[in-house]
Amino acid sequence: LLLDALDLGHGEGRVVSQMQLSQSLDNHFVMTADEQGEVRVHNLKVVSRTRKAEAGEGEAGISRELSLSSNFSCAFTVPTSTGGEARKLNTMLPIDRGSQTYFVTGDSSGGIAVFHRNGTMKGRVRVTEDPGGVKGLLRSQGQMILFYSSHSFGFFSTSQLDLQHAPCDGWESPLYNLAQDQSGGNRIILSLEDGDVLVYSTQKGNSKACDLALKFPHVSVMPFKLQAFRGHIMALPTPLEETDRKADYLRDRKSTRLNSSHSQDL
Repeated sequence: LLLDALDLGHGEGRVVSQMQLSQSLDNHFVMTADEQGEVRVHNLKVVSRTRKAEAGEGEAGISRELSLSSNFSCAFTVPTSTGGEARKLNTMLPIDRGSQTYFVTGDSSGGIAVFHRNGTMKGRVRVTEDPGGVKGLLRSQGQMILFYSSHSFGFFSTSQLDLQHAPCDGWESPLYNLAQDQSGGNRIILSLEDGDVLVYSTQKGNSKACDLALKFPHVSVMPFKLQAFRGHIMALPTPLEETDRKADYLRDRKSTRLNSSHSQDL
């Protein structure tokens, strides 16, 4: 709501379609992207002031005012192909670890591009040939990110600009959403477009793996948006863009334990 009052410089008529905030306490910035793929970064300053009501303003008392100001930092776009064809920006993510900050984008041609803090590009690597390209990016350990496409997921190093291991694949229905278990296990939870939810283990002893660990009960014809929390997976059935009569589907929230096949409505 506070950002809505600011002019972020995307130009008249352009709609901000994506937004990401810095995660480190050392940085305070916002990344915004419009439908034409331009990414703009603004440093933010939020000030909270205590104010005493003046005479004639109603009831006397103490109130708090919150003000927000922004300072433009940099702007960049996903690089075009060698033939000059524009690549669609599908997803973006800031990686800020201490004094090191990168801006990462995933595009429709299957590439991951890494940009420095000033907006110059460090490099771009094509990580998948699946239709639609890179669909999502999630933070992992250190300067690693977890990416996924329609039929694969993997880990990408922003510092080395390289895949750490071969991407994991093996399912038929396109991947809709993904979550990472942060409760100590090396497990990736996949939500497929046909409503199935699969859990893959990425570690076997001291070696990397891509093993199907379990499959959740099939309780929805719609895919789920997933959120991992303390050994549980929260799931919200979400109709696809092409789904007819979206409003007719019941969207009950589900909660499932990762170590059990039990599922229940909340």
